[in-house]
Amino acid sequence: MIPAIQTVLQKNNIPKSENKTNMKTQQKVNDVGLRQDVFQKNQPSFKGIKLPSGEYSIEEVRYAKKVVEKVGDAWKKELYKREYNRHKNSHGVIVAEGQNKFAKFTDRLIVDTMTLGLGEIFYQTRNAVDSQKAKNTVSRMSKVVSDVRHIKYKEDTAALEKAELSALRRLEYQKKLIEIKEERIQPEILDTIQRQREGRYVDLPNNIMFANKDEKINEELINWTIENANANVKTVDAKKVELLDVLDEAEEHFQETGDWNLIHVKNMDSLLNKESADESVIESMKDIMSATAEDYHTTILFSAAHPEKLDSIALQPHRVRQIDVTDITSPINMDIKDAISRVHDEKNIKETPLSVVNDLLLIANKDDKYKMDWQNTFSKSIYNDVRNNLKQKFLQEDHPNGVEYMNILGRATKNLI
Repeated sequence: MIPAIQTVLQKNNIPKSENKTNMKTQQKVNDVGLRQDVFQKNQPSFKGIKLPSGEYSIEEVRYAKKVVEKVGDAWKKELYKREYNRHKNSHGVIVAEGQNKFAKFTDRLIVDTMTLGLGEIFYQTRNAVDSQKAKNTVSRMSKVVSDVRHIKYKEDTAALEKAELSALRRLEYQKKLIEIKEERIQPEILDTIQRQREGRYVDLPNNIMFANKDEKINEELINWTIENANANVKTVDAKKVELLDVLDEAEEHFQETGDWNLIHVKNMDSLLNKESADESVIESMKDIMSATAEDYHTTILFSAAHPEKLDSIALQPHRVRQIDVTDITSPINMDIKDAISRVHDEKNIKETPLSVVNDLLLIANKDDKYKMDWQNTFSKSIYNDVRNNLKQKFLQEDHPNGVEYMNILGRATKNLI
């Protein structure tokens, strides 16, 4: 040991071994302080997150996730300056219990060594060490940022591909709906009603059935028809009203105004279902459906998700004109079908876990409004909301694949960053 330094130690009654212990403790505190002071002011969690280049703390990964949103490498200069100043300002901090002498020792050492011409060397050496520590931090964080940027690229690419495909499907869906409206509904229903209103002879159908397994598509087309028809329109539920009473009222309205009646009868298919409806009900419906246009000046609109289950005689052409839209599939249903396929792919669970979590939310809610955001993956409250949502949909509502999907959620969240 340098004699001058040894003299100072003796003057302050600090044993050499005790001083070494304090210096080691200070070094350990400085290393941990990197995470405490830079990445999180509150007490950090040291749960390890494995990335391609190594294992890092949540705080380091959280910091990297913010950095990748920025353009350029200005963050490196900012981090270096911050770390360098932190190390520089940490010297002389009391780090051991009751060791007030250590702070005095540091100040006295600097003064005494300066008188011996060693002060400049001391400061330069300490500054070089602080600078190297800051550089090491930047180097370590560069690896984290590189890993996170690559992972974010994969997640962003997966999200973009899904969004583009979904947008394309919605465009195709709207085009098909427009074709049905312009080529079937407009000429066969709306134009015919208008000609009847003008006093010309027309042959309006008794009943019109829209057939698609997705009732939302049927409802959309029926609602559009009602909104654009120049007629007396009404919507009723076959389970809540007497259909003959509704038709009698419609005929009275026609006699008073001369306006054709267009009635949307919800759940009318239940009265024609061979598996659930009484035979007497079906026979009665056949009689009514044979004369709605002639006797009541009314056309009934109804939908059927499963026309194959309905009485075939009741659907004969003189009773029902069918508008078959079975080739139209809701884009959200197609999105869900793809999502089901993606969540069962182990590669996706490992490489794009955020995308998998959002696919599970889509499957559960049948809606693309529910999503987990890239910056919120470490939020315990948001994760709990997501988990509770999926738990309710998959387990409490007895989803046939609920347990499997919750298992997938657990595996995917382990890979979230």
